[in-house]
Amino acid sequence: EAYLAIPEGFSIERVIHEGQVLTLVVKTNSQLSNCPDCGQASLSVHGYYWRCPWDLPVTQCALQLQIRVRRFRCANPVCPRRTFAEDLSPYLPRFSRR
Repeated sequence: EAYLAIPEGFSIERVIHEGQVLTLVVKTNSQLSNCPDCGQASLSVHGYYWRCPWDLPVTQCALQLQIRVRRFRCANPVCPRRTFAEDLSPYLPRFSRR
């Protein structure tokens, strides 16, 4: 039996095992995120997108994560950034694939 440790702040929505690929569909648990430009906290979700990095094999299966990343609207009316994605670092740096 394999043990999968999910970092604090994330939860598993689904586990899909197809052939030699084990896919974990995860999301963040936080309700808000801070704008990277002005630091203003926002609860206003603008939309979602998926990040699908690959990880090291687990029990003879390739491991793929499907992470639902939320985009937020900046609540500060004078901030030039209108929307921003929630920050997944240090768990998954920007643009990383593995």
